[in-house]
Amino acid sequence: MTILSAPYSHFKRSRKQLLILVSVWQETLSATKKEISFLEMYIASPIFYITPELLTEFIRYQAHLKKLKQQVEIISALANKHFTVIQDWTEVDNATLENFILLEHQKIEPQLLEFIKNYNNIKLDIFNYTGDKLIQKEGN
Repeated sequence: MTILSAPYSHFKRSRKQLLILVSVWQETLSATKKEISFLEMYIASPIFYITPELLTEFIRYQAHLKKLKQQVEIISALANKHFTVIQDWTEVDNATLENFILLEHQKIEPQLLEFIKNYNNIKLDIFNYTGDKLIQKEGN
């Protein structure tokens, strides 16, 4: 997994550094959207021995994935807007705009990192739970 960044408050980043970092955020969020869609199809597929317990877990996972899907859309919109503001920022802009950009960055970054942490935990939970519940072909 890509290290997205570490929270910071004691130093400034250049415009170029921020653009690179936020573009990594955008790529990570785009890939995450695709993975969430895959996980939705995965838990809905007929490759599992369905039991009442498994069905209950799948319903729980579907709810988690739906919530994650909503969150990734919100965070993606924030990251895209932030990228545009940084892109439009010129080095001759006053310190107020620079401080605004850095403050916005510090608001978005923890949300993104928390989302990625939650997403990875749910993804791992789904794979760990379903791994031994796949229907095996005869002869394997």
